[in-house]
Amino acid sequence: MLDSKFETLRNHFGIFRPVDWCSVRPEWITRIDGVGPVTLDHLRIYLAMQNLILLDDRTPEHWKQTLGAVKIGQTLGDPEEPGADVGVMNPFTILIDSAEQNPFTFLNFHADADRKNRPLIVPTDWRPLGRHPESLGDYSIEGFIGRCHVERKSMEDAHGTILGWDGRRERFERELENLSRLDAALVVVECSLETLCRQAPAHKRTAQQNSKALHRSIIAFQQDYSVRWLFCDTRRLAEQTTFRFFERYWHKQHEAEKQTAKELAAVSTEDLLAAL
Repeated sequence: MLDSKFETLRNHFGIFRPVDWCSVRPEWITRIDGVGPVTLDHLRIYLAMQNLILLDDRTPEHWKQTLGAVKIGQTLGDPEEPGADVGVMNPFTILIDSAEQNPFTFLNFHADADRKNRPLIVPTDWRPLGRHPESLGDYSIEGFIGRCHVERKSMEDAHGTILGWDGRRERFERELENLSRLDAALVVVECSLETLCRQAPAHKRTAQQNSKALHRSIIAFQQDYSVRWLFCDTRRLAEQTTFRFFERYWHKQHEAEKQTAKELAAVSTEDLLAAL
């Protein structure tokens, strides 16, 4: 399957961010056992949607025209693995803050049954999403900056931020204040609440004292700033949660826009009939 091939490639070349692919030549990819030209083309269109290319490859514009979403999603077969899924393009682009140190890749997602559960190619782009004191988290959606954002926290980052090391707590509280003004905002943590508290470090205070401070601070943050927090058992679940959070918001806004267009069209028709 394509998702397993992408995972194999990422592990082989040590890929952590989409931009890392820019140091990999196309011919290196097809030398990997089980990987052929179709997988390579899926990777090319994935990168092209983010204005990236493989090392010394054709331009993103070339691949967008040659390997557009319709062709990738509907007409390409996979001679390397007959019957394998082919990718479909996600309808929105996820924006990653340019200062994000360990970003989600949004790889290995699948569409719903209406698109035969095919692998989703999720376009991403790097943008500044705000700096202190106007920070707005680590992720957003193209066209919805200032309306829908997600702040990602690893366990280590959550420990240092919530416990206030190096003045990070004050900056985070200002960010929560900014997020609380948005249509939709989420803090997603890459571990469970139980794990976060149980593995509290002994730094400046005892581990038991820090565990209590973490638990009570999180309760206070959610009361004071009305921003949702979701604790996920794994980083992968945190990534999936972020994607689905954005997916639901995008679909909700898309449906609202379509409904508004219908209402405007109906009003225009009524005005036309009244003028006759």
